[in-house]
Amino acid sequence: MIKCPSCQASLPDWTQKCQFCQTDVAKVARPIAATNSKTQRSVASWIWGAYYSLAVFYVVSGGYDVAMVFVNANRVILGEKLGFGFWSYIGLAIGGLTSLLGIGLLLRLELARAIVNFFCGLQILFGLLGLAGSVLGTMFAGALGLVMVFMQIVQIAAAAFMIYVIGETERVGPSI
Repeated sequence: MIKCPSCQASLPDWTQKCQFCQTDVAKVARPIAATNSKTQRSVASWIWGAYYSLAVFYVVSGGYDVAMVFVNANRVILGEKLGFGFWSYIGLAIGGLTSLLGIGLLLRLELARAIVNFFCGLQILFGLLGLAGSVLGTMFAGALGLVMVFMQIVQIAAAAFMIYVIGETERVGPSI
């Protein structure tokens, strides 16, 4: 809203002439709308594809973990069926949580995004510890130790990339 300099009436921003005293208000300063930086910044076009690909990977990975629990429960070793044990239920919980987090990422739920960020941060920390152990393990395992070093680096990079993608998608809404 602007004010007429003559009669002090409140007028809409788009008004060119005061409706009460007919004064020309075209030169009156208009208020500038505050820009919302969360929706104004554009990101690279591949970010959304990467975000949704990682979210689908979480859903598929969790589903695979759940399926493998059932496959391993029916496995027969030394003539005895394994069945469900304590670790089977832990596997079901982890696989189910991974799938739920993937669905939460697909729906862009802030809670799911925060939980994934937290777990990716933990994965980076434990990956750094594993990297130190793998580097020391190269003295004993040789080439296998180098493979383990490479796997730890990939794990750290994947977690850091997930944090990056979630951070980039928080700044802008999807362009549909």
